[in-house]
Amino acid sequence: MTRRWPLAAVAAAGLMATAVCLTLLRIPVQVTDSLVVMLQVLPEPSAAAAFSTFLGEDGFLRPLYNAQVKLLLDVSGGNYYVAYKTFHVLLVAALFALFVRAARVENRTDLAAFVLSLTVLTGIHTFTGTVWEAYPINHYLQVAVFCLGAFVLADSRGGLWADLLAPVLFAAAALTLESGLLVWVVFVSARLVGLRGVSSRGVALVSLCLIAYLYFRFVMLNTGSPTVTERSTGFGFDRLDPDEVVARFGMTPYALYAYNVAVSCFSVLLSEPRGGTWELAARLARGQVTPAMMVTVASVVTGTGLLAWVTVTRARLWLARRFERVDQVLLVFLAVLGGNAAICYVYTKDEVMSTAGVFYALAVFAGARELLRRVAPGPRPAWAAMALAAILFAGAGAWAIRSLGLHYHMIQMAFSIRLDWVGVDEWLADQKVTVETPEQRQLVATLRDQALQMPVENQYFLPRWGQAWFR
Repeated sequence: MTRRWPLAAVAAAGLMATAVCLTLLRIPVQVTDSLVVMLQVLPEPSAAAAFSTFLGEDGFLRPLYNAQVKLLLDVSGGNYYVAYKTFHVLLVAALFALFVRAARVENRTDLAAFVLSLTVLTGIHTFTGTVWEAYPINHYLQVAVFCLGAFVLADSRGGLWADLLAPVLFAAAALTLESGLLVWVVFVSARLVGLRGVSSRGVALVSLCLIAYLYFRFVMLNTGSPTVTERSTGFGFDRLDPDEVVARFGMTPYALYAYNVAVSCFSVLLSEPRGGTWELAARLARGQVTPAMMVTVASVVTGTGLLAWVTVTRARLWLARRFERVDQVLLVFLAVLGGNAAICYVYTKDEVMSTAGVFYALAVFAGARELLRRVAPGPRPAWAAMALAAILFAGAGAWAIRSLGLHYHMIQMAFSIRLDWVGVDEWLADQKVTVETPEQRQLVATLRDQALQMPVENQYFLPRWGQAWFR
């Protein structure tokens, strides 16, 4: 195998990652979701103390996340923007590097499919939340990196090191965010479809870690899970506040749980609904057809259409447990999709499905490569070749438009965040957050100064047609 095609894939991923990171660096550290967490961990004497303190949060178990926030605070030397954005950029670089390794480009056909998958990776709406928000550490991006790492580990040559690294990877992911449990899904599903990098012994160790996690969380700590009264959620064409959810479904809304799981799957496969709300369908019903709607439809037809075609043509082989590379990637994606959607049972959110979105892009790569390998050899009728070329060209163009839209929305986000810092004191008062110590006041003042001094593009100077084309 010539090395030029794998190197070309690395170059393509590097260019895409660089573009994303350059736009990311133009976004200040945000007020919402980031500032309160930083204020909470600031009084802790160390990262280890922060880990211990946040073991007992109600409804959550994210001690490693809080420890990382504290660690970056301590090493920042007061330049919080540099510390957190550097870490964010490193996570993005790790995601793209692992994506290249998971794809394993071998020839020019693979490279063509890989370039398409890069636009899917950055164009799908679930990716947006991993790069335009910080929290101040984007734990959804971290989980996606952990899960891709698990897939690469399962796809490796294996050995004792892989079996020992697997439970460590699971523990780090699970203690960062609840979605980290998907690492177990990746290891188990990969093993079932024939990826032997992590042995059955290694998978058993990860399974024991999962059991220990569940016992530790729900029995020893009794932290429980989030409830429907904590956040608003989408349902149908509307968005329901917590009080409305309780009024309509009660405290145990099993119908809402089922709805959230189902629409979370649809959100990745169909790019609709968004956050549980069928926005596109509602606009269509009102006769508000926009270019962005046509772009979404064209991209879905290409992406999910490829996956449906692979499923139909290879289902018989799956029943016979004969798995080739395309089957392994697609089946692991379906397992991750189901697991990720199950985590969204209380409320659905685009960012929560970001890991499934990454594996969707990987599955599209596998499907496109399979299609190109099948149609490349042998003659085809001219009309068939032209039809296939038109479909692929339109679909690839649609995903490219969505990928470009990522940068458009990130620029808008940067402008909005910078404005948020102007009224940060009022926002803290609305959230009933009291800034008590001199250190906390200094933290707020420094973050505000760093944000307001950043050169940020005015969103009102962006082309107006972007609103119509970028959804």
